[in-house]
Amino acid sequence: MILLTLPVVHAAESFAELSSVTEDDFFTELPVVLHATRLQQSIDETPVSMTVIDRQMIEASSATTIPELLRYVPGFQLSYRSGDEALTSYQGIADEYGRRVQVTIDGHAVYSQAFMGGILWSSLPITLDDIERIEVVRGPNAAAFGANALMGSINIVTLDPHEAAGSMVRLDYGSNGRAQAGVRHAGGNGDINYLVSAGYEENSGLPNRYDDLQAKRFHLRGTWAINTVDRIEFALGYRDAEEGTGITSPHERFVESSYQQLRWRHINAADDEIQLSFHHNRLVVDDLDNTGFFPLDKSFTSDQYDIELQHILRLRDNIRLVWGAGASYEKVDAP
Repeated sequence: MILLTLPVVHAAESFAELSSVTEDDFFTELPVVLHATRLQQSIDETPVSMTVIDRQMIEASSATTIPELLRYVPGFQLSYRSGDEALTSYQGIADEYGRRVQVTIDGHAVYSQAFMGGILWSSLPITLDDIERIEVVRGPNAAAFGANALMGSINIVTLDPHEAAGSMVRLDYGSNGRAQAGVRHAGGNGDINYLVSAGYEENSGLPNRYDDLQAKRFHLRGTWAINTVDRIEFALGYRDAEEGTGITSPHERFVESSYQQLRWRHINAADDEIQLSFHHNRLVVDDLDNTGFFPLDKSFTSDQYDIELQHILRLRDNIRLVWGAGASYEKVDAP
């Protein structure tokens, strides 16, 4: 008798939920984005096709990594070179490191010239718990974010210290030796606020492949309100990983990645703001293969320095303007 009544109760509850939906639910407020034109605007006013993956969607998804979230974006595909190296593509056009889609964290690019301008997803020093939302431009956006945005661009917005006050501890365990632990704390006072997180993860990779992983990471983001119009934002991240690699010649490689970001914002009004930003990315790969007859050294060190000035102003009630300039210095050292 119980088995017969449970579906009826569930159906009644589902019908009640559906009957509570009104016309207002179809006219909810649309998300506000920054990554389309560097101007704050509603997503329906942007001149590009966009997808926003917000915090609620991240928590409701089954994704465990950032690339897995991109499966929810129309036109994006996901595959794997190994258990830790994800390959993303848009509209099926891709290569080993996905160098036709720009990826930024809080507005600063995280690609590496060592990968021909592509990105090694496993080197990012943040996890899903550090992300507030992901803004994805589906299509060319190179005019605003550089040549890497030929097929699209992705901006990962990390949690603001004001909105994530408190502490959190997370422990995950799954098949294939997957284990993950993380801790996060956000606090501060009225002028200075910060968010710090750290974690460790490991897994045994794909079956019958030498692609195990052990990694630890650290992430910090903070804000300093100097006065009513001036604000300093700073962030840094670090990740240190030991990865199994090689199909015919299995061996270990060591990947160390870090970034530092410093931004000054002078906000006169909602549409009158000057930003001066400095970014530095560093990627160090120690990959010496001694398993063969001849040793093969695929190690390298990659550095990227960026400085950028941006000014947003309102010329008239219906006209806003953004202009700026930037310079970049990049180098790769390898045997």
